[in-house]
Amino acid sequence: MLDAASTLGFTVAVGPASCLAIDDAVGCDAKVLAGEAWITAEGAPEDVVAGAGATVPFERGLRFNVSAFRDVAAVLLIVPREPHDVGFRLRSRDGMRVLSVTGR
Repeated sequence: MLDAASTLGFTVAVGPASCLAIDDAVGCDAKVLAGEAWITAEGAPEDVVAGAGATVPFERGLRFNVSAFRDVAAVLLIVPREPHDVGFRLRSRDGMRVLSVTGR
């Protein structure tokens, strides 16, 4: 679920059974605000499980899959530039939630 805009980016809440795909065209950082997030970069040999307070850099141009390791995780996507220069679009594709992050 896409919650609300902040001064740095957007906060996303995910559960363990629902994965959110993030197509990141700008190279955000993902800061875990609560819970534990399970983060996978497509094509990466290993996954990352990050706890509250941890920040995971996203490589520009890759798709990342984010879900909660247990219960619910809240993740802040921190944009690498002014928030008004970045667009967020949440949609459903083939039954999966996809968040696109694009530069304007």
